[in-house]
Amino acid sequence: MAVGLGGAIIVAAVFAAARATPSASPLSSATVAATTGTIQTASPIAVAPAPLVVYYARQGLPPFRATALGGVPSRNSLEDRIGARLSALWGAQPRFVPPDMSNPFAKSGRVGSQGQLGTGVRIDGDVATVTFDLPGGWGVTSASESQGLYQQLVYTITEDPEIRRALIREKGKAEAVIGTLVIAEPATREDVAGYTFSGTKTPTIVGDGTQVPEELTDIGVAIDSDILTRGFVGNEVGLGRVGVDLRATGSVPGGRLDPRFTATLERCDPPSCDGGKWTLAVTLPDLTWPAGRPAYNETFDRSPIRSVRAAEFQGGTVAIAVRLDDARPWRVAIEPTGTDTARLYIDIGGVSADVNENIAVYLPGPDQGAGDRASGCTCRVRGAARVSEGKIRWRVRDGTGREVARGNAMASRGTGPVWGVFTTTITIPPAVEGQPTLEVFSLSSRDGSEQDLIRIPLTLH
Repeated sequence: MAVGLGGAIIVAAVFAAARATPSASPLSSATVAATTGTIQTASPIAVAPAPLVVYYARQGLPPFRATALGGVPSRNSLEDRIGARLSALWGAQPRFVPPDMSNPFAKSGRVGSQGQLGTGVRIDGDVATVTFDLPGGWGVTSASESQGLYQQLVYTITEDPEIRRALIREKGKAEAVIGTLVIAEPATREDVAGYTFSGTKTPTIVGDGTQVPEELTDIGVAIDSDILTRGFVGNEVGLGRVGVDLRATGSVPGGRLDPRFTATLERCDPPSCDGGKWTLAVTLPDLTWPAGRPAYNETFDRSPIRSVRAAEFQGGTVAIAVRLDDARPWRVAIEPTGTDTARLYIDIGGVSADVNENIAVYLPGPDQGAGDRASGCTCRVRGAARVSEGKIRWRVRDGTGREVARGNAMASRGTGPVWGVFTTTITIPPAVEGQPTLEVFSLSSRDGSEQDLIRIPLTLH
């Protein structure tokens, strides 16, 4: 309980400081679509309609947040807003669906009918129950489309900060049957995001490094292959990342900076959530905020990161507050970058099949082209891990399951709650049969058995 209370106080202080000293935004309006949550105002004057936020399905990833055509006055009821978003999603024309994404919900109700959608919305606390009247059925049959449709419905219905769970019902039926799925209970975003575990499984990570005075030299944010503020944070598909560069201002044993920190994931309730539902608060007790530098105060309104705030609060400790729209798996990693310098990564999500409790592979992505089949090729592998002695194992199998290559990589840290990052190059020999698969794993320190296995299909040209 003490950790949760302390985190709440820290986050409140960070946001107060950030609002008091806003920094200039480096984002252009063309980079990030402007989307808002509930607008609160004491004025009786009519306000403009809020954008309709909807979600499109993605293979192997949580749904993608986008803005649909249309609008509904923000003062309207939650029921009205949910109904308007669902109608906009159902009627979205294919040309508005972003590349590499789909809208299986658009098929619903259209088979053997004139194309009808009926919805009834009821709110009970933080649960929104939506009853669908679909004369033409859901329009999906495969497991992937069924899952994608269910995901985009749950995320779209729960967009309002007050709503955390969605129950899908069908008119005249005891349970909703969406293709291969039978829906009987309310679901949160974490329930349907596609990961084998959520970020709530590890609510706190403590890095007990060396107590050395430090200063912040840079901070950057990248979300889902878009570098939004600084290039050094990378651009990995499906990943939200905050990178923080640190420099020691005192003596460092061995010249290797190992910053202390505490990272805590806490539920966030409106109105102070920037439209999100969770806050990942990272405090660095030895860090000093640069004199004269304004608080970092950026709103992205993207998935999974809604905003990032960083500032020094009362008592002199620096904290970083990351507002999230769901509690997908998260990690904090440390990488030494030179004598007396280090980089701290706050990573959220990644491709769901490529993330487990101890290894997360960011590159290559699923079915990513690796190179030429005839002559062989090399492929970069990048990710994060917390495994025995920091040693990552990899191998490549051909389409028949035969091993054709293997090797090792070293993460910047070993076993423990704090993650390390790793980058390596693998070589695929010429004339590999079929579609090769990259396997990344670790070995148990107890018995040498393989564990934390991740399989990534590759494509050769």
